[in-house]
Amino acid sequence: MKSKTFFTRLRAMTKWSLALSLFMATNSNAQVQNREVGVRFSDLSSFDFVYKTQKAENKFRRYRLGAANIGLSTLGGSTQGQFNAQFAIGTEKRKNIAPNLQFIHGFEPAFSLMAYSLNSNATFMLGLGYVLGLQYDLSPKMYINLEAIPSISASVGALSGKTLAGISSGFSTSGLAFSVVYKFSTETTKKEETK
Repeated sequence: MKSKTFFTRLRAMTKWSLALSLFMATNSNAQVQNREVGVRFSDLSSFDFVYKTQKAENKFRRYRLGAANIGLSTLGGSTQGQFNAQFAIGTEKRKNIAPNLQFIHGFEPAFSLMAYSLNSNATFMLGLGYVLGLQYDLSPKMYINLEAIPSISASVGALSGKTLAGISSGFSTSGLAFSVVYKFSTETTKKEETK
């Protein structure tokens, strides 16, 4: 009975997370030409995918999907599952400080969902971070960057039928991330006005 309740909660949280991410990722002004896609490493075993669209001179909208995994295992006739995903969307501003070197900064709200059936644990987290980093252009089409995202977050969850809530914040060098990003441009046409 507990596993049905757990999976019902997991299904509901997953639906809300997907609906929220689709709502946040919707871009009503699709006139952006410069885009960037890359991989962000926080250590050797975990990484995020990063996608950026230029909104104005030295201003980008950034989307980050990280730690997405789904696992299912059977041990002694007992099935155990896990799900973990994080999505962030924010604004990145860039300031030139030397040839090929830019200071990057901007707000990045994030949310994540973690669920484990072993102990009927499900947690939903909302956070607000601020990106701080340096970006170095290797070529006109590629750059690397080093960044940290100090943040504050609130979480709510359930563990074995008990509700848990918490608030956390942090900034440390263990939160530094290294990214490799490819730049590209796409041509979009403006819709012709009908008379």
